[in-house]
Amino acid sequence: MKHTFYFLLSTFYFLLFSTGCPQKPTPEIAPKEIEPPIIQISNLIDGTGVVFRLPLQTHRIISLSPSITENIKILNAENKLVGRTDYCKGLSAIASVGTMLEPSLEKIVSLKPDLVLATKDGNRLQSVNKLRELGITVFVPGESNSWKDIENNFRLCGKLLDKANESEEILKHITAELTIPPPRTLFWPKVFIQLNVTPLITAGKNTFINDMINYANGINIASDSILPWPILNVEEIIQRNPDIIIISDMGQITEQAKKMWDEERFAGINAVKNQKIFLIESDLLCQPTPLNFINAVRKIREYLK
Repeated sequence: MKHTFYFLLSTFYFLLFSTGCPQKPTPEIAPKEIEPPIIQISNLIDGTGVVFRLPLQTHRIISLSPSITENIKILNAENKLVGRTDYCKGLSAIASVGTMLEPSLEKIVSLKPDLVLATKDGNRLQSVNKLRELGITVFVPGESNSWKDIENNFRLCGKLLDKANESEEILKHITAELTIPPPRTLFWPKVFIQLNVTPLITAGKNTFINDMINYANGINIASDSILPWPILNVEEIIQRNPDIIIISDMGQITEQAKKMWDEERFAGINAVKNQKIFLIESDLLCQPTPLNFINAVRKIREYLK
């Protein structure tokens, strides 16, 4: 899969206070002077190890990833965006700076951003370093390999955009719905996520898609793979016999992806026999944002019923 997706953050508050005990002696004792609280400015360390001190000036932001752009929209901070990639949807009025892999450095500099947001697993480190050499502030969140990563990165986005309260409120509602999955049982349906036709690419263990399946009380048939995006051959899929097949919308080749399961060699697979083959929007599976994650879990839960 093309797209695909830690971040340490630390906020310390120290409150120093002194208390006095009632004294019996007759002479009046002057009260101790109470020391004012010491508040330390919080720092954030991005996915490349660069330390940022908050608050940042974030009035002119450029996003180098559709998932980051979506997070900015979720936080109602589009008014700060002055640049985005070709693949960021619904923002035609905002200048494009090119693609994730090939952003125009000249265009980015001309937009005079006070902050550029890039991804560790989608943008080239070479582009990030070049922008920094040109004096541009670039923040790179950590990777997006799990729900916990998505949650942390969204929280970071809230802090960077001075929308910390808003991000926490959104996450509170989502985490309340994402109950911890119970221990797996033999009765959980087995799921195959199809991300391509040739070759048959799926999601392995260390991916947020695997987490989506777990939170929906399903078993990912590729969860034993250490590769994030393994290729399964036909024989492996037949042998693992998924109960549910979920196809990511692939645009023009989506119909081809659906028709392949009509072939005779797949006739014995449970998902085929029981007509449990479903389609899901690619953005839900490919853009790691909190809203996409919970909406994908909801859909997979429906498919698994």
